[in-house]
Amino acid sequence: FKRAGTPHTGFVGTIQWMAPDLLRSSPYYDEKVDVYSFAMMLYEILTMKEPYLGMSQDQIVMGVIERGLRPELASHYGPPGLIDLIEQCWAENPVERPSFDQIAYLLMKPEYHFTGTNEAEFRKDVPPPLFSQELQRAFDNEEWSNIDNLLSQINKSNSQNDEELIKVVLD
Repeated sequence: FKRAGTPHTGFVGTIQWMAPDLLRSSPYYDEKVDVYSFAMMLYEILTMKEPYLGMSQDQIVMGVIERGLRPELASHYGPPGLIDLIEQCWAENPVERPSFDQIAYLLMKPEYHFTGTNEAEFRKDVPPPLFSQELQRAFDNEEWSNIDNLLSQINKSNSQNDEELIKVVLD
């Protein structure tokens, strides 16, 4: 799916989890349709509700593509960071949806964790982000001052421990 502009099969999947760009039967889409579906899955886990429960498939399709319909996601369902991430992931415009690399980076941060996450246990099992990941995320988010700061911190030690660092800097 990384090849933008490549025709795909179009209308495939379960309506409740399908991105508006896919519902419009466009044969041109990329991995951002999966980001939208991921948002719906996060919504379902967070709220313990199926998206658009009680609506017909036609109502869902028309609501999503004509009115920008999304499930109701009240602030009491979870941490603000996680709710904001879900809303970014189900953005109408696929360009505005984060990449899975950006999502993975954010999900490592406590403010994006589900309520009740055992942070000590989480930190024990998940390594901290690599320097190259920090730099790529800053670039993806156009955080120019942060990029300058990160570039000034590159040294022999962090380049030896991060095989992707040189590639990220040179690309």
